[in-house]
Amino acid sequence: MASPSTLAPETSQAFPPAESKTSRLRAAYLAECTSRACPPIAPLVEALDAHLAALANDSTAELSFIKLNGNAPRLFEARVSDDQAVALALALGKTHDCAVRDLDLSYNKLGDAAARALAATLCLNKNIHCLNLRGNEIGPGGCGALAKVLEGTAEDEELLRIASSAGSGLGVGLKTRLQKTNLQTLDLSRNPVTCAGGVSLANALRTNTTLTRLDLTSAGLGLKALSALCGAVSESNKTLKWLSLEAPTEFSVADEHAWPAARMLGANETVAHFFCGKWGLKSTPGLETLVAYGLCYNNVVETLDLRCNKIDETGGEHVARALRNNVSLKRLNLEENKLGDAGAELIADALGESKMLQELDLRCNGIAEKGLTSLATGFRHMTNSGTPLRLVRVWGNDFGAPGSNAAVAWRDALAEAREKGHDVKADITFRTVDGLVHVARMTEVGTKEVGNRF
Repeated sequence: MASPSTLAPETSQAFPPAESKTSRLRAAYLAECTSRACPPIAPLVEALDAHLAALANDSTAELSFIKLNGNAPRLFEARVSDDQAVALALALGKTHDCAVRDLDLSYNKLGDAAARALAATLCLNKNIHCLNLRGNEIGPGGCGALAKVLEGTAEDEELLRIASSAGSGLGVGLKTRLQKTNLQTLDLSRNPVTCAGGVSLANALRTNTTLTRLDLTSAGLGLKALSALCGAVSESNKTLKWLSLEAPTEFSVADEHAWPAARMLGANETVAHFFCGKWGLKSTPGLETLVAYGLCYNNVVETLDLRCNKIDETGGEHVARALRNNVSLKRLNLEENKLGDAGAELIADALGESKMLQELDLRCNGIAEKGLTSLATGFRHMTNSGTPLRLVRVWGNDFGAPGSNAAVAWRDALAEAREKGHDVKADITFRTVDGLVHVARMTEVGTKEVGNRF
């Protein structure tokens, strides 16, 4: 694939004479690229040109979203480098009134230098609400810079230097501007931010009042970071609504890390979506603690993701307790655990008592015919009570031979729900061959059938 420099369009294209926010951003960006001797990012320049052309007929066609994800075809062989990201960040800082709200730089080769420049830009440009840095190489230094901005204490010398360069002409108000940001969504998943970066973000969450979504999936977090982040949310933060701490690199064999998460769920009144998959949690004490001291006292959480833990058949009792006592849970993911038939039966008994649950994922849990039949019965109880599941995933379990009780039970349960007018989607479908019901998988839930009986 050609390099960005060879793909970049000509810069002499004529546009309407009236200066716009997009035209000023374009000019500032190309100037920064020249100053840093780095090639401009071709898809970005093309997007700027397209919006400038549209502005000739529509004054509202300002560029508001920059999407430069490195796994896109155009950038796959020419991913955004640190220098290119710094040039863009400085341009966004200089044109701090531009209309760009969302910035996606995921899956590139960005390190701490780019993160620091973007942190300085967030201080200068209050219009940026969403920053996606997923799948880069940002370490604790870059994460710490972003955390200082979120915390409102961005007085780091390098941040001040970068912001001063980007904010030329802002005068004495620069330092005050550095203490403000309107960022609402930050995605640092799949970056090596490590425990130090996680602790920095935890400190920021204690004072930040803008961030509503934070993704730290596979970010190299350790026990100290997990405890600090959950503690900050439970004790001080009142704005965060979506939090993923999935797949830390360190967790306790005795499940001590379940305690701060349980305290967070029990005390916090804003986090509605919590992801703690791949925490190594066992049924006891991990899940038991999370339910007894967290979910049973929580009335706001809507999504709980517990996939890929070590929850066995005894965990079914704790899941059932959560379904009976929690009044807000709508989506529960237990994929890739070890519930087995006994755990599935306990969950099935509680399904009819759940009034809010809408989505349930029990894929790959070692559930056989007996447990699957019980789950189908529980599903029918929900349908009869007028609160059926909208989405159910049970593929990856053992439905038995064609024509098994589990296959027939699920076919009839889903058909009954749909006959009653409920829009139910599942990851399984059925075909009758030689009088026997076969189960097949739906790769696109409710729309596309593939495969044969599991």
